[in-house]
Amino acid sequence: MALTAVLHVRRLRLSLVVTTDYTKRTKNMPTLQESIDALDRMVTQGTSVPELRSQIAFIAREVAALEAEYVGALDDNAKLQTSQPTSTTPSEQEQFHNGIKFIRSTKTGGKWMAFCPKCGQPALPIHERGQHFLRIGCSARCGWVSKSFEEHLAGMVKEIENPPA
Repeated sequence: MALTAVLHVRRLRLSLVVTTDYTKRTKNMPTLQESIDALDRMVTQGTSVPELRSQIAFIAREVAALEAEYVGALDDNAKLQTSQPTSTTPSEQEQFHNGIKFIRSTKTGGKWMAFCPKCGQPALPIHERGQHFLRIGCSARCGWVSKSFEEHLAGMVKEIENPPA
């Protein structure tokens, strides 16, 4: 877990902003926060200037080591980002045709499928009373019903895949 410690030592007008990862610390080595707290106690107790400088130098070495670790982590992250393959095709394609939203993606098995343009749920054939043909409507029953019929879906998909020139 990363911890950001900010300490303002007013007498020395020293401001340290340090980010450290405590999981990499050993049990025998004092943490950076403990070193900063020790410096604060030294300042309030009126410790001699050479001892204060020694503690500040120790903290500066720790900060430099942490900065080097941070730069290394940034480099590692950049290498990971560039090594991951990028897709040449979009992961999801979307088209509207006759008021119906069509999506082709890995979720649809790479096939164009009809979806409700109102709520985004899959569109299914629905039976309306007195109708001989099935209309396309929302599977979530949000109220959207297309004016197109089920038998027209295959033709719409062909038009999307092969648009007229």
